[in-house]
Amino acid sequence: MVKMNAHAHGKNHPGEYHLWHQFVETAKVEIQKNQKDISFYPSRLPHMGELVEWVQNINCLVNNGVNVVILKKTMEYPYATERSDLNEEYDIESFYLENPEIEKGTSRNKLRELSSLRIIPQQKKWIESIDRAFDSLSESVVVINDTDYINKTEDSVKKVFNQLDLQIDPDRLIQWRPIRDRWNQIYWEGLKFYRDLPIIIDNVSDGVDFDLTTYDIGFFQESLIMAYLMKQKGKRLVIHGDNFPKNTKELHKFIKTTRYSGQKTDQHKI
Repeated sequence: MVKMNAHAHGKNHPGEYHLWHQFVETAKVEIQKNQKDISFYPSRLPHMGELVEWVQNINCLVNNGVNVVILKKTMEYPYATERSDLNEEYDIESFYLENPEIEKGTSRNKLRELSSLRIIPQQKKWIESIDRAFDSLSESVVVINDTDYINKTEDSVKKVFNQLDLQIDPDRLIQWRPIRDRWNQIYWEGLKFYRDLPIIIDNVSDGVDFDLTTYDIGFFQESLIMAYLMKQKGKRLVIHGDNFPKNTKELHKFIKTTRYSGQKTDQHKI
């Protein structure tokens, strides 16, 4: 409880489940001393088992007097490292963890191909597992879905306050709105690649000259381009080397039409 996060609260991110509950007991003592609330973000690590167990531990926090707010994932993407100091090595390592049968040291080219084939169905499966697990979530938990968090930020904040029976200071709300607007601007700047992905896919498919160097494209984004080109256009990128061209006209040269060519699918929207 020494570092501060971006919101001037203690930066507390206990990982393993037993550390969650250990933190709560420590926080209770601190609150009695200082008469101040303590916020914390209980992490969910990749090896921590099924979501059902995660929900059970969330419910334990609620039963222990902790007010819990959850941002619920409903979108297939983004879920990579755009808003953190993690790099694409983390994305690759995460892919290995999600697919333990893949041998470490596999070439980037092969990993990218495998990722492009698995990333969409794996995300759909993950979202379905979230929905199932949340069926047993305590009704006291405040749940905000990701699209409302992005597009209806103030309404989401008001929902948190209302459900926790807290009052909003009108003056502070007015002071907060410019901060919200700036945050929203920065957030959408970070999502530029995802917003433009349908255009990128069209340009790759049609061989249009379009520069991709303005985007922060790494392993995860390369995989998405390949995945959605297959999903929406029925066309497969076959790139034999690790290098991924950063121009849609150049990428077009690597297209191999599949038997799904011309299949129409809904585009993912943020």
